[in-house]
Amino acid sequence: MPRAAAAMDDEQVAGTAGTPQTRVTVSEIHGVLFTVAGEENPDAEAELLITGLFAHHPPHHRFGGALGRLDAALSGALHGLGRDHLFAGRRGETLLLSAPPASIAARAVLLVGLGELGDWNAEAAAAVAASAMRETLLLGVASVRFAPWLQDGGLTPAATRGTAAAMLAGARRVLETRPRGAPPPALRLWIFAPGLEWRDVTIHELRGLPKA
Repeated sequence: MPRAAAAMDDEQVAGTAGTPQTRVTVSEIHGVLFTVAGEENPDAEAELLITGLFAHHPPHHRFGGALGRLDAALSGALHGLGRDHLFAGRRGETLLLSAPPASIAARAVLLVGLGELGDWNAEAAAAVAASAMRETLLLGVASVRFAPWLQDGGLTPAATRGTAAAMLAGARRVLETRPRGAPPPALRLWIFAPGLEWRDVTIHELRGLPKA
């Protein structure tokens, strides 16, 4: 049974620079809980795993880190999709892999295009998270693990700065702008995988409060 997410207090937010020890709640809107996975459960299970691929990945270059391990679990499908021009990685482009092998805990894997590596910024981060959220709502799943693994895809640590706040804002905005009278979403839990840059995110941004 997964451990319940703990509330993130001001001291934790101020001191967090990478991955918290335990899963923490950073926001909630329309019944959807946004959390950050902790070091103790970096591979927290969810119905849907979302990851991202940049455009124009070199055809002979293999992915590293967690993205490489996912590609291996998928028998090289991520690399093959780019090599064979079946997934271009355009910003916001999506592709659902609906029957992953048993070694992957999620029932499905959603690929989201991250766009050109050199064009990555806060605007791109928000747009990618918004696309992921829209597709998630259409799929009607109750839980998501959002793991773009940007540095495994080629970004430098410096280039990811500001990404966490922008992605949280982009995903929240989709929920906030749902049509009036729309039924509640099936989604209940959105887990940000560890590895995003959280250092420059203020408590106000994380909790969705207006800035002073």
